[in-house]
Amino acid sequence: MTVIDVHWHHVPASFVEAVLEGRCRIDGQVQRDGDKLTLLLGDGFSQPLPPRLTDPAAIPGALDAARVDV
Repeated sequence: MTVIDVHWHHVPASFVEAVLEGRCRIDGQVQRDGDKLTLLLGDGFSQPLPPRLTDPAAIPGALDAARVDV
């Protein structure tokens, strides 16, 4: 059986950098702690931003690890 994920999240690294550099305003912030990035929104939502969400080259490996085909 083929496993298809219709809800994969992707946050472009260029967007993250624009927020970090103040070129793109959001209701919140992106925090950097060494090489770890976290999105913190004004409503209290928090989302880590690991490479599997920001780096297109890391996505196929993340899908393989999750046993998702497409």
